[in-house]
Amino acid sequence: MTDVPLLRVAVADGPVLVISGSAGALALVVDALTGLADVAEEVRSGPIHVHQHIEYLGDDDRWRAADSFPLVISSDWPE
Repeated sequence: MTDVPLLRVAVADGPVLVISGSAGALALVVDALTGLADVAEEVRSGPIHVHQHIEYLGDDDRWRAADSFPLVISSDWPE
């Protein structure tokens, strides 16, 4: 295991979504958001139904914390 903070997704009071970790770990979320935005930009019109899961993948996962909540980022429109 590394000393670099792993990606952790949690829910705080409010409810507030809390995403923390090293720059490399946070890049997983940024890349997912950018990728979904790129798909939307390519389509420009018409329905878009894509999503991406960000979740702990087991003991060999070097980027996500075991106690992290699964996160699904979605771009589904129009409804």
